Amino acid sequence: MDMGQQRLDAGHQGFALEQLADRHRLLVGGRITFVDGAVKVPTKPGLGVEIDQAQLAKLHQQYLDCGVRNRNDLAQMRKYDPAFTGVCPRF
Repeated sequence: MDMGQQRLDAGHQGFALEQLADRHRLLVGGRITFVDGAVKVPTKPGLGVEIDQAQLAKLHQQYLDCGVRNRNDLAQMRKYDPAFTGVCPRF
């Protein structure tokens, strides 16, 4: 798999599971295995991974129980830089 495709696949997984820090915990069999710097090409459609539905349900319940629904990145950044505005510069 070339790096371009690998990045697209990683991006796809990242968007699908964006709030999970340990995404590999959701994969049946754990982390994707690399051999000699490569991943075996799947023999059926898809990315070649299977989601552990029981683990997904457990993490979903954890999300529901935590109560956090909104992020305030601006307030967090102002802890480190009080002048931070969040406005992106135009180049």
